[in-house]
Amino acid sequence: GALAKLSFDQYQVLEPVQWGSERFFAAGNFFTPNRRAKIVPVSVQPTGYQPSSDYPFVLNTGRLRDQWHTMSRTGLTARLTRHTSEPYAELHPDDAAQLAVESGDILKVTSVWGSAFARVLVNEGQQRGMVFMPIHWNGVNSANSRIGAVVNPVVDPISGQPESKFTPVALSKAEFAQYGFILSAEALPLLTQTDYAVNVRLANGWRQEFAVSTALDVTALGLAEASSDPATLEYHDPAQGIQRLAWLGQSSTQDQLSRVVMVAHSANRLPPRGWLDERLGQSVDALTRRSLLSGVAADPAADIGEIVCSCFVVGKNTICRAIAEQQLTSVAAVGQCLKAGTNCGSCQSEIAKLIAQVAPKADPVSLAQTALGE
Repeated sequence: GALAKLSFDQYQVLEPVQWGSERFFAAGNFFTPNRRAKIVPVSVQPTGYQPSSDYPFVLNTGRLRDQWHTMSRTGLTARLTRHTSEPYAELHPDDAAQLAVESGDILKVTSVWGSAFARVLVNEGQQRGMVFMPIHWNGVNSANSRIGAVVNPVVDPISGQPESKFTPVALSKAEFAQYGFILSAEALPLLTQTDYAVNVRLANGWRQEFAVSTALDVTALGLAEASSDPATLEYHDPAQGIQRLAWLGQSSTQDQLSRVVMVAHSANRLPPRGWLDERLGQSVDALTRRSLLSGVAADPAADIGEIVCSCFVVGKNTICRAIAEQQLTSVAAVGQCLKAGTNCGSCQSEIAKLIAQVAPKADPVSLAQTALGE
């Protein structure tokens, strides 16, 4: 309350302040009515709700490696959003097979209290019968992916801590009429008319992923009218519902990629995003121009892939190529070669998994130790 009336300008120049006394309990008193510590005996209690035939899975929620709460700050940093750009639902392979889903599909997570959509992520490290979904996406940066709407309302009677780690849910594959994404050098409003949409911060703009029950024409998104760029590249395949458009603006005498829209009836008909993300706002030469609507770089080395190391912006493709070409068999060797994993270290377990996939002769014991953080 003491700082509640600060103006915006005052807040911008505010120096660090000591909140409260330097040592709260220096005099041996606690913040209780009698100033004495209150010790509360606890025992294992059953969860508020148990799985049932209608809601057989257990939802667990929590943070991501690179994000914080509602991403009001971390979500604006492309180096962080590129590692995990969309909300995901992590499943054990057996559960994924039972639900007939695979990584990249969109899953609907439903409880008595609400529902949310997320991309499927299949992981052998997940427990059977459980699904994990991050807390970070909300109604500002996504449409229908706020996991708080699904979590049960039970709270601890003493601490008030919500029971956010155990909510019975039903899971089902979400089928849509159309899937797509938009790349834009300028921020675009969230497509609220869609069933699923997520805004992703990029280094030179924004990407918005979306899926809809009723197919949209590109012009219905207002993109064709909004673009004043002189050149438009187009590809249409009506049988597959594919529409691909790229707008090229000009800076001096060079074309620059200012906007891309790609839609299809099936999610697997859309190209990878990594290379196109990198091209947004950049100059487009003749070779790149021919590749834009394919979404795949003419030079494979130009596509670094999904970001693994956020600290040094090192992608999956770059790491895998280095492992194969230079016969790297340890996380330390990858770090020495690419710097990946040598700063905060949180991506080391992911690097270890890539080594195990690409370099079968790697020492499984040392890789397991890395995965466990030893």
